[in-house]
Amino acid sequence: MEMKDLESLIDERSQKQIEAAKESIKKELGSVPQAQIDEAVAKAVAEVTAKAEADKAENVKYLEAFKEAVSGDNNVKVKETPVTIVNQMIAAAASAMGKKDAHNVGQVSAKEIAEQAKKDFPYSKALHRVLDQKALNAGTPSEGGFTVPLAFSGEYIDALVATTLIDKLNIRRVPLVNGNLSIPRMDATSSVGWVGENQSGKVTQPAFGEVNMHAKKLKALTPISNTLLRESGVNIEGWIAEDLMRKTRIELDNAMINGSGSQYMPLGLANNANIQTTGSSTTALALTTPNDMVALLQQANVRLENVHWLLNPIGESWLRNKAFSSGPFAWSDEMARTGKLRGFDFHSSSTIKYVPADDPAKAYADFWLGDFAEMMFGVSHDITIEMTRDGSYTDNGQVVNAFDQDLTLIRLITECDFACRQPKAFIHGTFAES
Repeated sequence: MEMKDLESLIDERSQKQIEAAKESIKKELGSVPQAQIDEAVAKAVAEVTAKAEADKAENVKYLEAFKEAVSGDNNVKVKETPVTIVNQMIAAAASAMGKKDAHNVGQVSAKEIAEQAKKDFPYSKALHRVLDQKALNAGTPSEGGFTVPLAFSGEYIDALVATTLIDKLNIRRVPLVNGNLSIPRMDATSSVGWVGENQSGKVTQPAFGEVNMHAKKLKALTPISNTLLRESGVNIEGWIAEDLMRKTRIELDNAMINGSGSQYMPLGLANNANIQTTGSSTTALALTTPNDMVALLQQANVRLENVHWLLNPIGESWLRNKAFSSGPFAWSDEMARTGKLRGFDFHSSSTIKYVPADDPAKAYADFWLGDFAEMMFGVSHDITIEMTRDGSYTDNGQVVNAFDQDLTLIRLITECDFACRQPKAFIHGTFAES
């Protein structure tokens, strides 16, 4: 991108702002004399034009830094464009957040993001040069600085996030009236037996228990600088709202699988003491493992109505690479052609546990198989997003007034819970690669 292209983008945005200002002025002033309307329009045009010129000067340093980065020597790959660099920076920010279990990018430093970017993209010399540009060190690009330069207007890149599972599993959704729900569960069935002539049959009756659900609150609050909203070339409010929705779905996945079952968090399958388990961190994944896990469900008399595999992407690759001694792969063909494993749909997500190791032989991953007809998703308050410029929030014990600080607050809330009707319908497998 050349400077003339950057100026063209800024002028294009300015023209749109001028047209919008004209329409707004006409509506506000109504039937006042035309001279008064012309004066108001001229003032608005002057303000927009001045802002455009300031933008051009401000964005030159970004443009020049990126141009220098991608054209510095012949070893820089052609595909390393400015947009590629932005993509890498945002991906690195998401990765750095994940390592610290951070809920927003403000919880990781610019240095941590830069170090993660160099680790994640060791061969991107263009990226490394941008990271070393002192002109860009005044702000953290992942906090929004990269969305302001109009060189990337409308081309923001989503952060890399785990693939969500909850919407793929056809889980039964139930309302939690007043935040609670109790459902009877048959824990032991009746029994029958053969008897002789004139002999009394054995008295038998099933045993019942309860499945209880209590709404837990999931919440996120994101403050955004109104200056960033006014000056950004993208719809950053919509971007953040969409990101919060996706992160919420990912956290619901995590709660369903790994939830601690504390007062404030649902009980996940991994912490349910009554599910089936197989393997260990030192048990090698075998060619027959998928067959063995299906057999465990059948042995428990699970009805197999809505069965799914949940895999980590690394674990999926282990399965695809399993081959018979004679040469052919055991599962790869079925997985590639049908999207199934042993006849059941499989889904991969980094939400499913994978533990790497310096010695690859010691790495291990979780393999889940379950009949999700036995899983319930209780909802007391569906996901809602609200925005305000007048509220306050607490940050590290300090109350911050959004109006006073010129901020917009975006808040997401949902209240829900998960419950497993028949724990034996789920198998938690843990296996090493070999």
